[in-house]
Amino acid sequence: TGMDNYFSSFGNMVSMLSQNYDVINSDNDINVTFIPGVLKSVKDVNPDIFSAYFGTKDGKFNIYPNSKMPDDFNPTARPWYKQAMEHKGQVIVTLPFKDSQTGKSVVSIAKTVERNGEVIGVCAMNLSLETLSGKITEKKVGNSGYVFISDSDGNVIAHPNKDIINTNEASKLAVWNEIKTSDSGFTTYTYNGQKKFGAFDTNSMTGWKVVAILNESELSTDTKAILITTITSIFIMLIISILVSLFLSKGIAANIKNLKKVFEKAENGDLTVSIEPVTKDEFLDLATSFNSMMHNISNLIQNAASSSNEVLETSTNLASMSEEVTASISDVAKAIEDVAHGATQQAQNAQNGVTEMNELSKKLDKISENSTQIDMLSNNTKTLGTKGLSIINTLIDKTNKTKTSTSEVNRIIQDMNESTIKISSISEAIAE
Repeated sequence: TGMDNYFSSFGNMVSMLSQNYDVINSDNDINVTFIPGVLKSVKDVNPDIFSAYFGTKDGKFNIYPNSKMPDDFNPTARPWYKQAMEHKGQVIVTLPFKDSQTGKSVVSIAKTVERNGEVIGVCAMNLSLETLSGKITEKKVGNSGYVFISDSDGNVIAHPNKDIINTNEASKLAVWNEIKTSDSGFTTYTYNGQKKFGAFDTNSMTGWKVVAILNESELSTDTKAILITTITSIFIMLIISILVSLFLSKGIAANIKNLKKVFEKAENGDLTVSIEPVTKDEFLDLATSFNSMMHNISNLIQNAASSSNEVLETSTNLASMSEEVTASISDVAKAIEDVAHGATQQAQNAQNGVTEMNELSKKLDKISENSTQIDMLSNNTKTLGTKGLSIINTLIDKTNKTKTSTSEVNRIIQDMNESTIKISSISEAIAE
């Protein structure tokens, strides 16, 4: 809240003062001479600071602005010193009191000064409540409402009515116990015959209560005014919504009618149709997408027709080529058949040759046998026999060669016969 920020800013200043080197070492004769300047620098920061001061545990006291203190003045006996010692290391805010120099209502903000964990004194400042009270009294709650501040005992610290300040008027409220025991909340009560509505919150640093008061009648009036304004606004928005809806529905209906007409044409096969949207909104996107789709479909059909013609032409060429291939296969089959027939005839002739050669071989064998007999019969005729024997040996040699050739021819003819049979099988398979 605003009061939290107000006191926190001054609390930070007191904390910085408690950590100042010269303040911490104030028992040194040199450092102590700088303390008045340090206190002055703190006081001059804000006009709400009436004075800044520092008291040590052995009773020494420094204050700015300088003022004559009573001879029996002992800082350690003051409320701000005692309260700070009770909350070592924390920033404390005292209850309001009248400043001895100005006579104005002030509070002390103080904190212990420590060196090596030992408290050597307390530094503090007196803070005027005039600025805070002025800010509080300036706040208006409605037309007749107001805000006031009290301590935890009900003593009024700030109030638009200055006569109530420094009194315990807050503790006399019918709802004070509820405010005192709760950190924050809302409540209603009756004061001087008037019903009032109250809201309150507790300051975390000081424990003070910030209370806002408003007459319930004004709250009811404001509530009724807000209700009437809300209902009127809703009624106006409803009328505007209806008018806008009618306008939009008219445009939507026209677009839908246009779409339906075009869709029906497309359904009947007219792919040249396109949509001209009435309004430039989502229907424009829809029309653009539809027109693009129809264009793509038309191109697709044209491409399909072109592809079909190419396929038909290719099929015709394939049929013609198939006929030519069939004719070529028939010619090849006939040629193979002729070759097979010729090979068969050759094989038959070769077989006959083998038979005749065998007959010839037999006859030659017979001749050889007869020649042997002749040789036996012609032993007596040596010259004639020798020549005859030579002729016969030559004839036998020729006969043996003839046998070998005949066997080779017979083998070749058999191989040719097997090849002819294979060719015949291939020809039959091709013909089928």
